[in-house]
Amino acid sequence: MKKTFLAAGVFLIVLSAGAQNKLTPFTRNKALEYMELKKQPGHDVPTLTSLEENGEEAVVFINLSPGSTLSDLEKIDYVTVLDRFPTSILASVPVDRLLDLSQQSCIRRVEIGQKATVGMNYARPSGQVDAVQAGFDHNGSQISFDGSGVVLGMMDIGLEANHLNFLNEDGTSRIKRLWWMRSNNGSSTAYTDENIRSFTTDDTGESHATHVAGIMGGNYKGPGTYAYMPSPTSASPEMRKDAPVPYYGVATGADLALNVGQLYTPNIVQGIRNVIEYAESLGKPAVVNLSLGLTVGPHDGTDAYTSAISDLGKRGIICISAGNDGDANISIVKDITSETGNNSVLRTFMKGNSDDVINGQVDLWGTDNTVLAVQWGIYTLSTRTFTPFISITEAGQSFSSASNPNFNRYFNGSVTASAWIDSNNNRFNAGTTFSSVSAKDSDHAIALYVSGAKTGQKLYLYSSTANMTFSYRPSASASIVDGYTNGSPSNSINNLACAENVISVGAYVSRTTYGILREGYYYPAPAELTLEGIAYFSSYGKAFNGTQLPKICAPGARIISSFSRYYVGENNNADNMVAQAQNGSNTDYWGNMQGTSMACPFVSGTVGLWLEAKPELTYSDVMDVITQTSSFNSLIMRPRERWGAGKINALEGIRYILQKYAANGAVWEDDDQRLVVSFNGSGYDVTMAGEARFTVTVYDIQGRPVASARGLDGQASVTTSELTPGVYVLAAQGASSRLTRKVTVR
Repeated sequence: MKKTFLAAGVFLIVLSAGAQNKLTPFTRNKALEYMELKKQPGHDVPTLTSLEENGEEAVVFINLSPGSTLSDLEKIDYVTVLDRFPTSILASVPVDRLLDLSQQSCIRRVEIGQKATVGMNYARPSGQVDAVQAGFDHNGSQISFDGSGVVLGMMDIGLEANHLNFLNEDGTSRIKRLWWMRSNNGSSTAYTDENIRSFTTDDTGESHATHVAGIMGGNYKGPGTYAYMPSPTSASPEMRKDAPVPYYGVATGADLALNVGQLYTPNIVQGIRNVIEYAESLGKPAVVNLSLGLTVGPHDGTDAYTSAISDLGKRGIICISAGNDGDANISIVKDITSETGNNSVLRTFMKGNSDDVINGQVDLWGTDNTVLAVQWGIYTLSTRTFTPFISITEAGQSFSSASNPNFNRYFNGSVTASAWIDSNNNRFNAGTTFSSVSAKDSDHAIALYVSGAKTGQKLYLYSSTANMTFSYRPSASASIVDGYTNGSPSNSINNLACAENVISVGAYVSRTTYGILREGYYYPAPAELTLEGIAYFSSYGKAFNGTQLPKICAPGARIISSFSRYYVGENNNADNMVAQAQNGSNTDYWGNMQGTSMACPFVSGTVGLWLEAKPELTYSDVMDVITQTSSFNSLIMRPRERWGAGKINALEGIRYILQKYAANGAVWEDDDQRLVVSFNGSGYDVTMAGEARFTVTVYDIQGRPVASARGLDGQASVTTSELTPGVYVLAAQGASSRLTRKVTVR
């Protein structure tokens, strides 16, 4: 390894030709940050983001060179192998040996683990879940799909595992397995339903997991106190006491297998595998919910983390939130249409949060392996000049601004940048890490200048957080600078959503207001939320192959679900909760959250209902159901690209499955479950699985036919609104069977 110093004081690392394309830019940035800080006299090395739990050890995904084996890797004395995945190996490596690791001949690629971010009574009817849960009338008893026989799992943070929402009526736990991940390497402490009472929470400062799991499969319908809103847009909350709490979830009968703890990529991959392997051991289907994401990455499914998810998606259904940056200028897709002028380059300004602090990552990708010239520089507003402090001209270069006097004169913090050609997709990639960067005066801003792309190519730029955006203005009050590109949310989609074999989920609005326990108070509808419209925060965009994402939308705004009592206690905000109920000597709560994090478990729970009807459904089957049965409205056309297939419809999905898939085998509880009967306002919609053509006849109590309809392609609708109120018998006669239900006309 060779180290040199540029005259300008920028620290440059150039690796040997064989090593320069082995470390991802963000992996190299971490190593460079560590080395730069460690050499400063008297300066303690801070804990780095990816290393929080392991001190100076980095957890990385490793791809081996062709012909190399695991034993070759194990011979490297400073490498500790943690786990194996189909396409990569998980290992622990000292941070100060990362650059040495890249010199090893058995290594092809090293990718450091990163940390993802997380970002119901009116939701259930909007997605037709209530109709599925209470849609069967069998000999006077209600039969419904509730996810029984299905394992629902997740990886999340902030769980109160013993919340009423996750208990059976006898007080036993519905959480059959719980894995608590306290480190960043996939290791965990395991719990079962027999000892889970000893678990309190993984994080008192979070409640995300409690809320998400409640949407997916919470089942508490017992007495409590809650603020009731008569309609999804009501401004008149009513306080109800000792009344059934209506904020239960979707798949109320499913078994729960939950991973909680630190949201590092190795933990997330291992968490998915934990759930799927547990379900496989029982011979049950699995759905895994990931209400989390990363906006940086190639968006082509080739990074180690996304590739591992794609592979696991062949064994279970995985639902991933689209992201909550649908109103943030965190992306740019630049078409190179000329060899000269503004259309041949990409220029943009880097903007920080409300305090003008830039903290996070910027990821630049090319179309192919064309090496791009990447310059980060100081833009002086008074003179309109651009002065580079980092200049990347070759793959394999790494720079830090820490020793650059020009940068330090005008800015606090540091910038680290590295570039390579990614061996997984043969694309040029430059990653830049900003560490608490802020300007010392109002005359200077950070700007990016990228050149060297060929006509017909595209440049893809992503920020890791909505607190770091791209702009064509050097400051909020400054004029637009000619030739600079403004950021956009149009490619804000979660990088993980670009994996194969996953269902990416956006959010729409099923309610705009909600009441709280502080009697007489409620939260009104913000201007950004339109009932049944897309949620303003719902991310969208295209994968590198052109696939428009997300694939489906579900309720995700103003969603009421379970909250962790530990979080409520720490934040002293019980009055701002929507509902409460006694859980022994404790009080459990329900409250509001919104985001695609809430829409995603709605879809996960719905798929759980579908899998009860047909456990063998694959990812392709579920996508077929989604494509064929999702609902549309006039708002979906504004704009269509944010909706995917539209609004998920649990009831129509069940009908479609019973008609097309479940007819291939007896997957229902008994033969009568082949008949789905649901009230539609003027009569009953009828689905008869296994019968393409059938007749529906309604008989009064004397056995006289009083209404009829013909069924085609497994579906029929019979009108009963003109009949005298009372109890009737509905009979469906097919070519091979006759099934009946009691129905009530009111």
